[in-house]
Amino acid sequence: KGAVAVYNYRTGDVLCMVSSPTFDPAEPPEIRDGDSRYDGVYLNRVLSSTFAPGSVFKLVTTAAALEQLDGTLDRHFTCTGRLELEGGTITCPYAHGEMDLYDALARSCNCAYAQLAVELGGGTLAQYAEKAGLTQGFSVSGISAAAGQFTVGQGADLGWSGVGQYDDLVNPCAFLRLLGSLAGGKTAGPRLVYQETTMHGIPLPGDGAPSLKAPFDADTCRVLRDMMRNNVQQTYGQSMLLAGGVRQVRHRRGGAWQGASQLVCRIRGQRRPPPGLCSAGGKRRRRKRRGRNGGRQGAERDR
Repeated sequence: KGAVAVYNYRTGDVLCMVSSPTFDPAEPPEIRDGDSRYDGVYLNRVLSSTFAPGSVFKLVTTAAALEQLDGTLDRHFTCTGRLELEGGTITCPYAHGEMDLYDALARSCNCAYAQLAVELGGGTLAQYAEKAGLTQGFSVSGISAAAGQFTVGQGADLGWSGVGQYDDLVNPCAFLRLLGSLAGGKTAGPRLVYQETTMHGIPLPGDGAPSLKAPFDADTCRVLRDMMRNNVQQTYGQSMLLAGGVRQVRHRRGGAWQGASQLVCRIRGQRRPPPGLCSAGGKRRRRKRRGRNGGRQGAERDR
């Protein structure tokens, strides 16, 4: 179960959109009740589902920390593999040791980001999730996209929400639009139809989703782009990128990409900007069930 979407963030053109499971309409299979292979087969998960975002939500937490906490870029964190908070324990797959903010994002450290989430408070994180356009519904070429949610928790629940777990839910198309705005300062809303016209050939407005300006300050967006580039260079490998964009995206176990994974890249000097890429997926989990790395993994919600 999952979804993949690729679009040009400057024009809004959706270049690829895949929802799984699926089938060939020219040769429809016999689908029986209770056949898990075809759960949600009639649902477009890119537009009509929400997933627990996992550690990609740390981009939103990073933006909030950069703008609301003094000296965030100068701070250092110590990860021992676990962080005790009221009501529970935040865990990482292993102890990350000493880190600055760049390292904490590149290593996807749950403990560091849970600490930032508690310092920021649930209200601030909810505000930034809304600013990022992740909690509102919108229309894509006349099709309504599902709205996400951010639930304000306390103690350990708040810590987990800051790393994209607890009860966080995000629509893949909404996160795709957010990444496009970070890359270009403003993104055209994703559109499935290139143009609609009257009988006389006059273009009609509203072909895609509403455009989204970068929801954070220009300096914040610049740092986020630099940090994402650092992630590729330091953690995931420069060999994963080709001159034209993304070479491969591997599913990462251990929390960071369990619920959903997104990657946007912008190569300077190109005539045509590479598209944004958003993929989401993972096994269905019950709400508040402990994930592989000890995190709480929200269940997918279909709409």
